[in-house]
Amino acid sequence: MNITDRIGRKINAVLSGKIKPCTAKEYTYQKVFDSTKFVFPGYKSLLGTVDFAEYSDDVREFGVYTLKNGIFVFGAEEVFSAKKNVLEPITAQHKNPKIGTLKNLKVQKTIDGTVANLFLSGLEKNYYHFTAECLLRWWILKNSGIEPDYYAVYTGTKETSFQNQLLELAGIPKEKILKLPEGTVIQAEKLVAPTLVNNWKEGSWRGYQACIKQWLPLWAKDLYSFIISRNTEKDSRKKSPYIYIERDKAPVRKILNSAELFECLEKYGFIKVYLEDLTVSEQISLFNNAKIIVSPHGAGLANLSYCQPKTKVLELYPEFFHEPGLRILSTVMGLDYNYLICKSPVIENVQPVAEDILVEDISIVENWIKERNDKI
Repeated sequence: MNITDRIGRKINAVLSGKIKPCTAKEYTYQKVFDSTKFVFPGYKSLLGTVDFAEYSDDVREFGVYTLKNGIFVFGAEEVFSAKKNVLEPITAQHKNPKIGTLKNLKVQKTIDGTVANLFLSGLEKNYYHFTAECLLRWWILKNSGIEPDYYAVYTGTKETSFQNQLLELAGIPKEKILKLPEGTVIQAEKLVAPTLVNNWKEGSWRGYQACIKQWLPLWAKDLYSFIISRNTEKDSRKKSPYIYIERDKAPVRKILNSAELFECLEKYGFIKVYLEDLTVSEQISLFNNAKIIVSPHGAGLANLSYCQPKTKVLELYPEFFHEPGLRILSTVMGLDYNYLICKSPVIENVQPVAEDILVEDISIVENWIKERNDKI
């Protein structure tokens, strides 16, 4: 693009004005789930300390917005009216970041029929966010009774991606999933957008800014029960119900003395599992049949969604990174949740999310295992 073209584009963008919030006349809204209350019970660590105290929080209502001739950018969560005003509530942020930006949306493709936008602007590339946020948006849509002709949703870069596996388990036909270049500006005859979970508040870990989750809607249990019911592919390999999740293939949050820890766990019938080596169906089956799970903090524990109530869980945290999403999920699923904050020997020039984990006193974990084994 030469300098004349660049100047012309800038002039057109300025002349088109800035994006404003949609007016009530530009969309319709259908409530699907009522607002509720989330109660976090508080938990004691294996050391007897209460690091995560009891609290309660309001959970908003959830529903589906519909825009006639609505516009969206493929890969992004925000949606716009035909007048290129943004639908303010559809954002993962506390304030929609598109308000006040230039109206430089030039439609590149039009689609007849109803399109459902389930994008999370990149968060859905992570297993936890896809399970605990993207699938929840789909569940809201399913319970609305709206049947889209097409779905705009992230599917990964491979046919065997976990996203594609989960979408298949959800029952979304492959032919209904749009395949377009990221950034394509699309206008749909009817555009529908379910509410985002958006359950975080600003906080920090060791001085690093973070988005800290506060709640999960209780109806999420129904979604995961539905996924379990459709998981007809059972893992035929004989497995112990005592699971140790290994992360030594991961780039961060490795357990530095994992070999010693597993040597102890193995005495009590535990098996070591690399979740990245399993299909999604195998992971669901593994967690659904587990009785005790020991694992460092990680996205793979989103599979706690598929555990039976009262399954015993021990989450091993780094010293300064105690992200609450998995203990919140455990609360919603009715699990016997436990945790241990471990040491992180090296923190200089290391962000909290990347801290490795050292279980200094393995006997603490062993005593917990003995106690839980006595109760099974």
